[in-house]
Formats: sequence, C-alpha cells, structure tokens
Amino acid sequence: MKIAHLILIPVLSLLFSFSVGAQNTTYTYDELIGQYAEIAQESKDIHFFNMGQSDFGEPIYLCVLGVAADSQMVFSYAQNSTVLLINNAIHAGEPCGVNASLDFVKHYSKLSENEKMKYPVIAVIPAYNVGGMHNRGAYSRANQIGPEEYGFRGNAQNLDLNRDFVKMDSENMKTFAHIFHALDPDVFLDTHTSNGADYQYTLTLIASLKARLNPVQAALIYDEMLPALKDSLWQKDSLDLFPYIEMNGKRLHEGIHAFNDKARYSMGYARLFHTLSFTSETHMLKDFEDRVVATYRLIEEMAKYTRRYDDEIERVRMIARNEMLQKRFYPVRYASDTALNNKSFIDLKGYAYKDSMSAITNSPRLFYDRNKDTTFTIPYDFYYRATDSTLIPEYFVVRSWEKETIERLKRNKVTVQIIDKDTNLLLRQNKVLYYQTVNSPYEGHYLHYDTKVQEAIDNVTLHQGDVLINTHQLSRLFILETLEPTSDDSYFNWGFYDSYLQQKEHFSAYVFEEIAQEILDNDMDLKREFEAKKAGDLDFANDRWAQLNYIYINSPYYEKSHKVLPVYKSLR
Repeated sequence: MKIAHLILIPVLSLLFSFSVGAQNTTYTYDELIGQYAEIAQESKDIHFFNMGQSDFGEPIYLCVLGVAADSQMVFSYAQNSTVLLINNAIHAGEPCGVNASLDFVKHYSKLSENEKMKYPVIAVIPAYNVGGMHNRGAYSRANQIGPEEYGFRGNAQNLDLNRDFVKMDSENMKTFAHIFHALDPDVFLDTHTSNGADYQYTLTLIASLKARLNPVQAALIYDEMLPALKDSLWQKDSLDLFPYIEMNGKRLHEGIHAFNDKARYSMGYARLFHTLSFTSETHMLKDFEDRVVATYRLIEEMAKYTRRYDDEIERVRMIARNEMLQKRFYPVRYASDTALNNKSFIDLKGYAYKDSMSAITNSPRLFYDRNKDTTFTIPYDFYYRATDSTLIPEYFVVRSWEKETIERLKRNKVTVQIIDKDTNLLLRQNKVLYYQTVNSPYEGHYLHYDTKVQEAIDNVTLHQGDVLINTHQLSRLFILETLEPTSDDSYFNWGFYDSYLQQKEHFSAYVFEEIAQEILDNDMDLKREFEAKKAGDLDFANDRWAQLNYIYINSPYYEKSHKVLPVYKSLR
C-alpha cells in the first residue's frame, strides 16, 4: 500500500517502518548494494548500473526507475524524459537518505503500472561516498542521535566530497560527472543530516540561492514548487518543511541566512547546468526513524511534483539555458543584500533557550528547554546580490600543458577546439593583482578568495595543442565559473595555477644600482613617475629595495609572465 493512502497521523514514526528490520540501524555498503541488485533483477523497469570507480576502489552504482526498456536504452530514454536524481551518503555518517531511498525503491517496485505513472524517471545513487560507507563506527557524529552505526564524513582520501564538485580531486566526482551528464537531470536532491541549533523541525530544505537563478527558475522554485511541497507534506503528514537553518551568530535571535550554494557543493554544481537543485537536511537530534520517514516523504512528494509539472520544469530549464547563452555579463561573488534583508523576517518554531552554567567548564553554556515550544520572529537574510560582474568573452584559450583544467572541462561536456598550428592572436590576459588565501589547508588545497585581476590586451603566441573554448554552449555556466579567475570556485582560486604566482628571477641590489640609473636616464616617463612616488610616499622614499624593485618591475628585465594566468579571453 502506498504511504499516501495511509491514515494520516502526526507521529511520524507510526507512518512507516524500516525494511532494515530495526528502527535505529542503517545498511552496510554490501547489504545496500545487494538489495538494490536483487530488486533490479526482479523488475523490468528498474535498472542497476556500475557507473565507475570511487577512490576506495569499489564502484559507485546507480539505480534507475521508470524505464521499461533494454538497459542499453536507459540513458538515451532518460535524456529525453523528465528526471529526478537523488544522491545519498555524500556524508556517509548522515544515512537517512540511504534508508529512505531504498525503502522508496522497494515501494515503487510493488506499484501497479498506473500508480507508477505518477512518478517521473527517478535515478538514485544508493551511496556516493563508498569509502566513507566502509569506514563505519558509532562515535564520529557526536551531536547526532542514531543510527547505532554509520559511515564517516570523509572519503577514502579524507575529502569532503560535498566540496569537490568543481575541483574534482576524487575518482568519485569523475564518476558523478559521468552519471550527471548521462542523465541530464531536471531536478536534483542531495540528502543530509544537519548540525547546529535545536528547533522543532525534523526536515529542512535548501534551494538554490534565488539571486543566482534565472527569474523563471526562481519563480518556479520559490513561488510554486516549494509552497506545493510544504503544503502537501503538512496536509498529509503534519510534517513541517522549513528553510535550512544557517545561523547568523551563536543564538537564534540573531537570525538565519540563506545558504549560498557555491559550485563546489553538489547542488551548486547541478545549478550550473540549470537543474532545479535541492539539499535536504533532517535534524540531528530527532530520532533516526523520524529522519528517515521525513526524507522518504520528501522524496515521494518531490517525485510526484516533478512528474505532475514535468512540461513546466522542462520549459523553464530551456528558457534558462537559452537566456544564459544571450547574456553579456557574468555575475560573481554573491553577498547578503543588506538593504533588502533589513526588512526580512521569518517565524521559526524552536524551543525556549538560555545560558546556564556548565558543570564541566564553569562557564556559560547554551541550554534548550524542549518542554517549552516557542515561536520566534527572527531576521532572515534571504536576499543576496552579486558584488561584481565580468564581461563574458566569446571564447577562452587554455594552454595545452594545463591538462587538469582541460580534462575537467571535457568531463563536464565542454566542447574544446584544439589549435592545430602555432598562431598569434590579440587576446585579453589576466594578471593577478591581489588575492587572499586561507591559513590552513582546505580540502587538499590552499584556497584563494577576494581575487582581483588586471586585464590587458596582448599579442599572444598560441601553440599547437592549446585549446579554444567557445562560451556559446550549454556548459557555459560551468566554463565561466571555473575559468573566470574572480569566481568563487575558479580553478585559479582552487590553486590550479599557483606556480604562475611565483617570480622566478630577481636582482641583486648592488649589481642593479647602475642598471637602474641607466633605465631612468633613458625613460623620462618612468623617471617622473618614480620621483613622484618618492615625493608622495614616505615609506617608499626611505626603502632602497622598494625603490629599486619599482624600477625593476617597470623595466624589460622583469619577467612578463609573472602572475599572468595560462587562461586567456577573446577581446569580446
């Protein structure tokens, strides 16, 4: 019997029972894959595929529902259908989606043909973080209630795979890109369990930042889809769907803000291809069974919505794609829109809280009183805006030796044109003027941010094997996010081009003194600029090395390649 046909009662744990057999357990990886394989073997419209390797050395699998065709035709059918893609166990210690998805697949396999018509093509990654699934324990999630054992957040390389979707360091992500582009999903859901404040909600949901979306996509998600999901979950299960609670400070009264879905995250990556993207976050302090049921119900309602409005979803994606191809400027670096957010508030169902004295540290600690349901009206920083934009070039050029860049572009369906002979072109080159870097390694890199570049037109000698990337293609957003150095998740900011930041040749002051004098004697413009800087900058005037270096970097001796990136732009 379908869940939607059951008598509705507000106690979630009574709505559904685990097929695992125990209410506080989740599957091992081998158990999980075995059950999917068995279901697929017995169902003509459920298919199970080995899609490629993980860092752990075992495959990542994909289960596809709703395609009554030969296995060879599944992906071509999917690309011409409306598809919901569900990703589970990217953080293997948060397995509510693992259980919920398998239970949904079991439920689906028993439906009649007419009942299956209520659903779109659904593709499920049973467990993305294979290494994390194998690294089981009971203590890594100190703030989470259940299950009894679970996997680990990091993968085999100790990477957080939900930061890897642009840099693609893992084999997992290479396989994910293969899955994603084989399906071209219209709707994407990544299942998680939250950390953070305590509140009444079992289920919260992240949607793509409204400011990042095409207006027709934003209207569909925020004006139609989210209200419909919220209403159906409440009407059928008394299940409240609330925006993800990302706190502004350490206390709820300070407010919350919308999650900025950068391209490094799964849903931010999917957004680059105009997929309607969501992340579910069940609350860590709710019983595991309730978290599974809430995730199950979200999957069911999201799937039904996707099927019911499949033509509209397809139409909106097409509009977004076409309009993106016409844009002249690409917005970068989103920040809270203070003017709008000053007037934005939301009612949040929480618990009364206070500071009490810790018996351990003898200092104030936060205490939530779960016996006192309280509704707070708090600031909600929902509105964002781009703080800058850049002119979209007709094409980029990437040097042939930047193989990691080229490989990642190709894996994401970017068409590249290989230059077949040496040639000279007038191009815009990017010279890095300023950037900041995190103090400690972040996901295997020293991540840069607040990058600023100076563009200059130069006659660049291109070599056979360099690649030209036309921006007028469906992967345009991915191209811009990765190759535009000022974008949050550009390959420059992820450190792909750090070697270009290091100056390779310098000067010895005692040798360069006479050369510097000769340079000034022969360049009156430089001499005037140099004297003006000395007159207006006391620190400079008292720093012999800074003065010589100023002359050096404005002379033919200074290496022109210093801080110039190996990615060029067309003039327009």
